[in-house]
Amino acid sequence: EDGMAQGSEGQAWLARAEAEWLRVVSGPDVAAWERAVAAFGYGDAYERARSRLRYAEALLAAGRREEATAEVR
Repeated sequence: EDGMAQGSEGQAWLARAEAEWLRVVSGPDVAAWERAVAAFGYGDAYERARSRLRYAEALLAAGRREEATAEVR
């Protein structure tokens, strides 16, 4: 931490980067993708949709098919 506060967009990209990192090193992480979806709720509809797709993939990998299906509808 360098003492600089991040705005909503910076926080969203950090959440996305953390979720992607976890996906690469240990597989999809439902909670991480849920955080990314919420973080992009500040107004970037395209990036929120991309995060929702990864969130649905994580739900599916966790055996939560019904939730994954609802997320992509």
